[in-house]
Amino acid sequence: MPISFAPETVVLHEIVVVCNFSTLLNYRIQYA
Repeated sequence: MPISFAPETVVLHEIVVVCNFSTLLNYRIQYA
């Protein structure tokens, strides 16, 4: 069975990555 990614999974993954990146960015700004 080939591995396929549903569009919803890709969108959810992108949202998680963006949220984690913004959280890390805010952390660096606050504690720079």
